Amino acid sequence: MVQAKSNTPKTILVTRFSAVGDIAMTIPLLYSLCRQYPQHRFIFVSRERFCHFFIDKPKNLDFIGINTENYKGPVGLFRLYKLLKKERPDAVILIDYPGFNLLYALAMYFSGIKVVWYIAPHLWIWGKWRLPVLAKICTKVLVIFPFEVEVFSKTKLKATFTG
Repeated sequence: MVQAKSNTPKTILVTRFSAVGDIAMTIPLLYSLCRQYPQHRFIFVSRERFCHFFIDKPKNLDFIGINTENYKGPVGLFRLYKLLKKERPDAVILIDYPGFNLLYALAMYFSGIKVVWYIAPHLWIWGKWRLPVLAKICTKVLVIFPFEVEVFSKTKLKATFTG
């Protein structure tokens, strides 16, 4: 993800657009990142209705709530990209949700923004053709199954097992 030794403040966008339960599981991860890297600013981007989940949020965590109905299709994705690029992120952490995140990752990659993917798309189930694409556009992938490290070992993409 971000360099642990770096004291230079960074802005990290974190996106998650899935179900309520997925968001609730993401919040402890975000709070942990904020405590571990207090010099960095984290921006969590999700559906606007999830703003109420953030109780006693860390000072270095902001929330951008969006109505996903306003950002459907390629034109909507481009509008969302333009909105989030205004935050001038140094990196983006994409969590799961491969359909949307693959296109979003491409947009960030072509803007020179580092892309980290947490809970990689399950390439052994679907879309093995995506492996070279992910290897090209991502800086790092954080995987939840030990065998996924082997899946990515055939590429230049560094995969780290997080459990």
